[in-house]
Amino acid sequence: MSKANLIDDDQEIIDRYRTHQKRKKILWISLSIFVLLTLAGGITGGVFYQRLHNYQWPALHLKNTLQNRAILCKTGLTYTFSKSDIVPEDSSVSVSSIDLSGLNAYGSGAVKANSNSLTFSKPGFYPLVATVYDKTSKNAYSGVSLGKFYVYDPEALTPIASLDDFKAIAKNPSGAYYLSANIDAKNVSDFSAVCNGANDTAFSGVFLNPSHYWISGLKIAPSSYPSEPTSYRSSLLGSVKNAYVDHLILKDYSIDISAIASASSSGAIADHAENSYFGDCLVEGSLVGRGLVGGLLGYAQTSILKNCSFNESLKGEAASNPLPASYNHGIGGMVGYVADLDSSDNFHSVYDEVNVSADITGDDNVGGILGTLETYQSKNIDTLFEKSVYSGNITCTGAHQGQHYGQLIVRQ
Repeated sequence: MSKANLIDDDQEIIDRYRTHQKRKKILWISLSIFVLLTLAGGITGGVFYQRLHNYQWPALHLKNTLQNRAILCKTGLTYTFSKSDIVPEDSSVSVSSIDLSGLNAYGSGAVKANSNSLTFSKPGFYPLVATVYDKTSKNAYSGVSLGKFYVYDPEALTPIASLDDFKAIAKNPSGAYYLSANIDAKNVSDFSAVCNGANDTAFSGVFLNPSHYWISGLKIAPSSYPSEPTSYRSSLLGSVKNAYVDHLILKDYSIDISAIASASSSGAIADHAENSYFGDCLVEGSLVGRGLVGGLLGYAQTSILKNCSFNESLKGEAASNPLPASYNHGIGGMVGYVADLDSSDNFHSVYDEVNVSADITGDDNVGGILGTLETYQSKNIDTLFEKSVYSGNITCTGAHQGQHYGQLIVRQ
């Protein structure tokens, strides 16, 4: 064998050795990162770890302090949280990983997650959930809440200084608005709800009132009422979905749609609300309605009311054709009818520190806080009202009345 061939052979061995070492190094680094993220409880995808160790999916749900928390966020700012926020320390769960891969469902780049923070680039409603993997029990808990995030662009905040400005919300119902002056509406006679539900239009944005201005003297008494179940117009906002409403103050407010037999729901702020937050709202006035009648909301599904008040009087009676037909009649100081229809063992409707001081009159299902409550839960119902107060007189000419709720419907 020539000297030249011997050198070439040695060089080939050296090259193969170097390639092997590089591969070992890459494999070791990859394995180390994976172990650190999945076994040390980092907030990661965790999917491979779950598959490898055969996790089970129990019927139980992991509760935390975020499950019914509404969080107002600005685009571009970072919201931080800790692992103990997602998994309470007293839950006995030994975390192997927390999977946030579901955030991709909101579109590329809409939500960016780091180890303990979230950053939103687009306005919208983000009811974020995670999957938690327990390395001791080998249980995987899906749908663990990170909170309900209502995100707006502060550069796009639009001032509201008149009822005409309110009506303009219908052109951009997902926008962000703030009340910039007191509004005297006592001379307005033709006002109807901003978003009446036609063509699935609902207010889905953010409404703020940092200076605590108010709207006074507004009267709503429509001469006719559409029969379609998606039409809502006997309130200020009408139909509300995935919205954040803060410090909305209505004084000397009046609604009377008793002459309209086909009316199905009415409330001072909204006839119909889903997945929405109402904080520090105040309504002072009188409401007379049909079907589902509430001081603030006619119908509410999976919504939060915190530190809200209704004062004065409320009266309701049955509609000639309640819509949809599955609704039961309901008259309540805060909400006429509440549908908490999540079949898990968590309440998803919250009435925290609400206050009603009013005389309430109705024929059936009359409650100081809620008229009718429909839920899958049969236990701890009163925990919904621990910090809520009703004072006044309840007059029920038919069946079902109570300080907290008139009728309770428990689904199986």
